[in-house]
Amino acid sequence: MKLPLELEGTEFDWFACDRSGQFAVFASAGLGEVPASVGVSFLAHQAVSDSIESANWGSDRVWDELASCGLYVYDWGSGDRYRRQRVPAAQPEQELLERLCRLPKLPRFDFEFGYKTEIAAKDACDAT
Repeated sequence: MKLPLELEGTEFDWFACDRSGQFAVFASAGLGEVPASVGVSFLAHQAVSDSIESANWGSDRVWDELASCGLYVYDWGSGDRYRRQRVPAAQPEQELLERLCRLPKLPRFDFEFGYKTEIAAKDACDAT
């Protein structure tokens, strides 16, 4: 699904879980596709993203900070795929895990992020 009109052309970060329970953040770069469940609950994803403090939003250095929060980090590339930028550098803090788990219909992927350097949003299974 394309980004909702409110988000087209703006950077938007959304979150997903893999089959082993690891979390990733996906940076849309204003162009990236998102799973349908993210499109209808984008405000909840935006709230989680906004809760992560960083002095480096808007630069590639933010990838290191997101990885230090315990997230896999993917950025929209050319074509139809997100490309992995970083792997987790720490375990996620409990507070972040709780916020991620409360996301409505959190998208899930039926593979492990550790084995995927490129991911298509269309491969997500919307949680029920």
